Amino acid sequence: MRKTEVKTLTLLISVVMIISFTVTLTGCLGPGKEVKIIYDGSWRGEIEDDDGSRSVSGYGTESFEVSGRVHATAEKTDGDIREITIQIIENDEVVEEDSTTEPYGKVSVTG
Repeated sequence: MRKTEVKTLTLLISVVMIISFTVTLTGCLGPGKEVKIIYDGSWRGEIEDDDGSRSVSGYGTESFEVSGRVHATAEKTDGDIREITIQIIENDEVVEEDSTTEPYGKVSVTG
């Protein structure tokens, strides 16, 4: 090989490695996995995944990125009878879901 061919090949390999590294870091290989809590009111919950356990709370719909095996709960913090729903979404598809309209109701999913 000539020097110019070696330089071109080296540059090409470098570009491919940088793109691969960037895709891996940014998660561009797929949409991933998330827990979504849907409620038009205030709520609190717990999410356990491969990264550990965390408490969450909020008002309205919120989503949380998760990894691996997941167990999540959410409960209304008011006595409203509106529906609260919790979902595990993987690759843009709902794979687990639970809902209730009970006042102070609690929902959970595992997946």
